[in-house]
This record gives sequence, structure tokens and C-alpha cells, in this order.
Amino acid sequence: MSGGRVIQSKSANLTHDATTSSGSYALVHADVSISITTGARSLRIAAQIACNGVGSSAGVAAIFVDGVQKSCGMHPNGGNYATISMLDKVSVSAGSHTVEIRWKTFGTSLTCNAATNPDFYAASIVVEEVT
Repeated sequence: MSGGRVIQSKSANLTHDATTSSGSYALVHADVSISITTGARSLRIAAQIACNGVGSSAGVAAIFVDGVQKSCGMHPNGGNYATISMLDKVSVSAGSHTVEIRWKTFGTSLTCNAATNPDFYAASIVVEEVT
């Protein structure tokens, strides 16, 4: 993915345990929400979440920019750990923008216990403003 020169970069990591039982997209945690003020350029975004589906729960994680879904990845089956990785490049107007990792489940719940079990669970996001 070409992207030009990096103007600024912000990153965040999940430092809390997170669980969702929502069938609609919900913010994983405020830890993985980034506010960035940019010029009229592009954002290059990389995000990942390592999570577990409880029982037979499958799920989806997605990158959202200003409340709009931009890309997603799927946790294919429950009872297993999976890492969902996403990469996107999004054009934005000049101003303040919010970039988040959101998720939803197709079953009981998804968990990402980044605080209590960091060897297996994690979520992170990197946002770069590029020319």
C-alpha cells in the first residue's frame, strides 16, 4: 500500500479486558479509539485484535473512521483464539477524526482479556496521516 510521506502517527493498545455480546458493532474499548486532527489527506490505518469466541461464537472486527465502517476481518469459529488483522487507507477532510476498532458477535460473546492474559489476547491500532 503506497502512502507517501508520514505527517504524524498515533498508536494505542488495549490495556483492559473487553467482552462483547452485541450483535451490532460496538467499540472494543476506549483504549483503542484514537482522535487525530489532520489536513485534507489520507489516513493509513493498521489494526489487530486477538480474541476468543465463547462456545460457538464467531465474530467480526472492523475499523471505523468517524462512525463509518471502512474495513473488517472475521473470527471464523467459536472456542478458538484468532487474530483479526485489518489494514486500510482512507481519504479524510481537514479536521478532527476518530478512528476505532469495533466488533460484534454472531453468537454468545467474544472476549479479549488483554489485561489478565496478555500472552494470548491483545488489540492495537496505528493511525498515520500521510501525503
